[in-house]
Amino acid sequence: MAVWVVGKKIGDLGGYGEVYIAHQKEGDSLSKEAYAVKKLVKLNRLSIERFQREVRLCSHLNHKRIIRILAFHIQEEPYFYVMPRYQSSMNKLLPEIKRDIRRIKVVINRILDGVEYLHQQGIYHRDLKPANILLNKEDDLVISDFGLGMQAGSVTRSLTLSHAGLGTRFFAAPEQLKDAKHVDQRCDIYSLGCMIYLCFSRNVMDRHFDFRNVPPALTYVIRKSTALNKDARYADIQSLRQAFNWAIHSLVHS
Repeated sequence: MAVWVVGKKIGDLGGYGEVYIAHQKEGDSLSKEAYAVKKLVKLNRLSIERFQREVRLCSHLNHKRIIRILAFHIQEEPYFYVMPRYQSSMNKLLPEIKRDIRRIKVVINRILDGVEYLHQQGIYHRDLKPANILLNKEDDLVISDFGLGMQAGSVTRSLTLSHAGLGTRFFAAPEQLKDAKHVDQRCDIYSLGCMIYLCFSRNVMDRHFDFRNVPPALTYVIRKSTALNKDARYADIQSLRQAFNWAIHSLVHS
């Protein structure tokens, strides 16, 4: 069984968990490669069950745009899992790529790759936001933090109460904030629209979009993705990707 030696704390997950640098013990020495350990610190029944669900859900996924869980301990304290260490999140990248059409195209399409795979597996992330996109560089990124992830039609729904809202304001779809149990892939479409918007604007006021710095072609894509009525949004990732790339193409070649 692998032994992990935990170092300094590098992240705080709002009282729910903490993230540490770690190295794997190899005999009497430590691995040169650094990893990240996510440890659960909020030890109530619901938090433990959500953490266990996150690990079980994510450990069955296999895609280069989805975070890999390398090891875990979830049956008793300490509850933790080990994952590759990434240098930063999309939050740090956003100021660098602001309104840079070509770089934005790369980042968003990489994210769409991962979300499309999730939806093909019947999984809704329900917490897509820049903080949950980890990266080393813009073409080397993964989707992380599946604490609110839900497998359609499975027992994972039972951890979400009917008529209970979950998610991060601004990024969470209106129907998810009202009833997170009965959502579909369009809740993630909404979050992706918000993330595309933030590639052009810094305004994250609740439900208010300022499109003065957003090209008209992409304004349409964002508005449709973030429609309050989910039936007015893109139905799936393929439709969103097609519209997004068409808009980007029109800007690059205009």
